[in-house]
Amino acid sequence: MLYFKKLLAKRSGSKKQIKRNNAAYSVDATKVVVGYDKLKELIHGIDKTQHVLIDVREPVEVERGFIPTSKFIPLAEIESAFKLNDKDFFSNYHFEKPSIKTAIIFYCRSGARSMKALETVDSLNLGLRLLNYSGSWNEYHYKTFQ
Repeated sequence: MLYFKKLLAKRSGSKKQIKRNNAAYSVDATKVVVGYDKLKELIHGIDKTQHVLIDVREPVEVERGFIPTSKFIPLAEIESAFKLNDKDFFSNYHFEKPSIKTAIIFYCRSGARSMKALETVDSLNLGLRLLNYSGSWNEYHYKTFQ
């Protein structure tokens, strides 16, 4: 968790590559990217950082497969979802609305929609810790099942 705090504190607008425990991260202003190895550590509980993995694909895509532990909010609903109060968020999405203590990792099929989700939530100025798994479903599926 301390690592994510340090990483997000480096939002300087310049592009940097950071390596830690075989996981690559890119920092470009508010765009923090999580790599495959770090994601696996998080979803398998090796890294104990409090996080939520949010799939922003369409329902038909999610039916074909998803990353374990992920929650689902379609990209079209991201902005309105994060504007909801905690009770309504839970009622609509069936998981607790992420707090500032939680690292939020977005993913989609190939990385573009998840970056859009990150930018959309970041524009709401909620002070949340936002990350993007840019490899997204394509990379996860390939590296895990091929």
